[in-house]
Amino acid sequence: MKKNSYKVIDSKGRVYLTKELRDKLNVDIGDIVKVEFNKNNINIKKIEIIETPKTEFTIKNVNKMDKRKYIEILEDIIVQLKED
Repeated sequence: MKKNSYKVIDSKGRVYLTKELRDKLNVDIGDIVKVEFNKNNINIKKIEIIETPKTEFTIKNVNKMDKRKYIEILEDIIVQLKED
């Protein structure tokens, strides 16, 4: 894969990641990525753990989690998303 590539932002503000780039990043449909901003840079990182003010949990272990705890964590995530 090339070191640099140039992308055009579409009318909805999206940037298309090619299959080659998604494979390199090991991301697939439904995966969660963390987007970090600093000055003029954007960093995208696939994550396996979501950090919330109260706790963190591993995405892979969600099915083993108590449903009430899972709902509480999701509610925390929704609050964070609304604040951003």
